[in-house]
Amino acid sequence: MKSIFRGAAYPLIIIGLTVIASIFYWARLLDSQKAEIEAARHLGELQVAQINQAVDQQMDATLRSVDIALRHLRNVYLHNRKDLNRSVQDVLAAYPNKMLDYVVVIRADGYVAYSSTDQAGAKSTHVFLGDREHFLVHAKSNEDRLFISKPIIGRLTGIELVQLTRPIWEGNRFVGVIGIPLRPDYISKNLWSLHIDQNDVISILRDDGNFISRSRNLVAAQKLKMPDDRPFMHSHPGEHGVFRNFSVIDKIPMLFSWRHLASWPVIAVTAIDENSELTGVLNNQSASRKRTLLAIALFLSFSIWVSALFSRISRKSHELSLSEARFRNLLENAPNAMVSIDPGNGRLMQANQIALKMWGYGIEEFLTKTKDDITYPDDLAESQIRNEQLANGVLDTARFEKRYLKKDGSYFWGETCVSTMKDDTGKVNLFIGSTIDITDRKKTEQALNRESAKNLALLLNASDGIHILDIEGNVIEASNSFCVMLGYQHDEMIGMNVRQWDAQFSDSELPQVICEHSNRQTQFQFETTHRRKDGSIFNVEISGIPILLDGKTVTFYSSRDITERKRTERILSELSAHLQVVREEEKSKFAREIHDELSGTLAALKMDASWLASKIPATTAMLPLQNCAKSMGNLIENAAVAMRRIITDLRPPMLNELGLIETFKWQCADFQKRSGIKCKITCFETKDLDCKDSQHCERNFDGMLSIHLYRIFQETLSNVARHSGATSVDAEFEVGKNEVRLSVRDNGCGLPENYLIAPTSFGILGMHERVGQLNGKIKFDNHPGKGLTVTVILPI
Repeated sequence: MKSIFRGAAYPLIIIGLTVIASIFYWARLLDSQKAEIEAARHLGELQVAQINQAVDQQMDATLRSVDIALRHLRNVYLHNRKDLNRSVQDVLAAYPNKMLDYVVVIRADGYVAYSSTDQAGAKSTHVFLGDREHFLVHAKSNEDRLFISKPIIGRLTGIELVQLTRPIWEGNRFVGVIGIPLRPDYISKNLWSLHIDQNDVISILRDDGNFISRSRNLVAAQKLKMPDDRPFMHSHPGEHGVFRNFSVIDKIPMLFSWRHLASWPVIAVTAIDENSELTGVLNNQSASRKRTLLAIALFLSFSIWVSALFSRISRKSHELSLSEARFRNLLENAPNAMVSIDPGNGRLMQANQIALKMWGYGIEEFLTKTKDDITYPDDLAESQIRNEQLANGVLDTARFEKRYLKKDGSYFWGETCVSTMKDDTGKVNLFIGSTIDITDRKKTEQALNRESAKNLALLLNASDGIHILDIEGNVIEASNSFCVMLGYQHDEMIGMNVRQWDAQFSDSELPQVICEHSNRQTQFQFETTHRRKDGSIFNVEISGIPILLDGKTVTFYSSRDITERKRTERILSELSAHLQVVREEEKSKFAREIHDELSGTLAALKMDASWLASKIPATTAMLPLQNCAKSMGNLIENAAVAMRRIITDLRPPMLNELGLIETFKWQCADFQKRSGIKCKITCFETKDLDCKDSQHCERNFDGMLSIHLYRIFQETLSNVARHSGATSVDAEFEVGKNEVRLSVRDNGCGLPENYLIAPTSFGILGMHERVGQLNGKIKFDNHPGKGLTVTVILPI
């Protein structure tokens, strides 16, 4: 029973003591915070009073110095007036620039008697200042005292000035006033230099409440007068004090310190933004109260759940031990070199065996080193900057490459990743670094860089015109030979667009051409024309291939000037055309000679053989002779057929007799008969061409156009029969006003994919040559597995 009571009483006693202790601690906290605020307010009062005392001393020294100068110059004016100007210049030179503007003497009648602003040939004696306050106050008084005016616009200089003046007396007679203007903005700048905080305000006022100068918002202050409720408005020289109120100009609550200068009718007022100082204290106190309440709540919870908490603490302690053990295990078994570093002094704290092996140290010796001790000297500056950023929380992690020093003095390149660990306040308390040795990779990179430099040298000095274009056609790099080829300097070429030198494609076609080039999978080649800087055009042959450069697709081009080759090809083409004409004429001549010479002879032989067969008796003995005579007749007939075929192959007679269209139809029928492949040709004319018949439509065809079209049609049908495996051929022949078009389409296997014309493809090469001789066009529309369409367009 006692144990039960004791078990129930102990928690209640602990809770009661905890509540009493919490109340006591809370009361002490409130008292300490109240004292802390009072101390902060008192500290602010001391601070503002010290600033204001410094302002008092500075203004007293300034006014006293200017007053001494005024007294001296007044004495010079009365007793040695001819030296006045020199004395004035000496006085003005003795003060900082733009502090004192000039010296002026006003006669008793109010007009200027002397002004140091006068230049040669210009006088200020016509300027009247008798209505100014700094003149009237002396003219109406018998006192010899320094007068300080409020800021006014000077009539001699047109700028705002504070007039410091003293009266000039000769015996008992008032003869004028001498003054030295002081610039309010100069005073304002000096006051600003006394600021501790940018929100501070220092003001200099006359004893009537008018502003002489202010460290901030001077222009706004000069338009106002200090209200009478300020304690310094009814003060006496030498008095000073502190008060709190709203700033007349800034409209914010501030702490003021004022001091009425003992020797001058001037009041120095300094104000600081006390709230900005107290805000931090109040925020800290609020945070402290919250933390205290949280601590009390936690403490009460601790009291209530003491048993469970002890168990939890024990469990947490066990988990922490396990966590530390896991961390040490990870450190030791990590695949990389692992090092922990103290961010404060840079001392190495822990390291695994890989790190010790990498740097070549034993564990005890290694842990006596700092991070700077194992860093290559040339990398120290950059490393220190990075460490400061990590220690200050600017970076949470950093990945970098640098050189490290080994124990034997050699170095290695390492790639390091550093992570930071922070305490509960967010302060970085540990660096954990993971490093891998990348020395071999660095050597490889250096070798690649050397290879890149070598490749660049090869690029720039290649004999062909090498250039690299991006996807928009802009030059990334160009060889010297390419620059010379176009007549540009290398610096001019870089960044140029291909449209600036390409003379074949239009501006609208070029983007599509460049896109097609960049999408190619293999090397390609084409011919085009380029424009030099001087405007001349020349032919080039270009080989290109898309490549990846810095992760982007670019196209590598190699250009070769083929102007001379083109000229040679043109000469050869003309020669070939001439030979073609000669060949066709020879064929025509041979066909005529064969027809003229052999046709009659074969006919006569056939008639003789037939006569001979008819004269041989039909007896058994003569039967072999009769069969021989008949065989001779058949052979002669076959020779006549072969002769006609040879004549047709050399030059079809019907080409001259019936025309090209009828010859096409005959050729199509003959092809179908000999090959068994269905062949159909459609011949038609355009609507704007008035054709009465096919021969009328062919009136503009010259002999070479007809024979070339016939030979192209003949070669196309021959290729279909030999290679396509087609079952049908559809041909179209269209006669236009200015051109003819021949199209032959089969349903065979077509050409192989990515087919290139071989040097031995004489048929296709011959068709290209014939079309080229007539300035026409030939096109092969290939559909692998579905057939091939050959289209020829020739001008009439």
